[in-house]
Amino acid sequence: TYGSTERRTALYAWAQARELDVCLVEVRCDPSRAQARLAERRARSDDASDAGPQHQAASAQSYDPPREWPKALRLVVDTDAPDWRAVLQAKLQGRS
Repeated sequence: TYGSTERRTALYAWAQARELDVCLVEVRCDPSRAQARLAERRARSDDASDAGPQHQAASAQSYDPPREWPKALRLVVDTDAPDWRAVLQAKLQGRS
């Protein structure tokens, strides 16, 4: 959703103008796992998203790493790890 520098910069400026506490969570996984997950979602037919396996390569190609986002307000989570949800929760709680 926020794969472009332009969109993230606008979001950060919007949050700053409203004095909101904001954090960017960059979610990563192996490309083959992403393909499998997208195919599973498509097969279930219960997801409103139009993102499908056919869009994954283009999405990855157009992705801009979030170098412009302040490191103190940026987290990275590897969803290949079985405990990624617990890791994310711990990282978010560590920001408080």
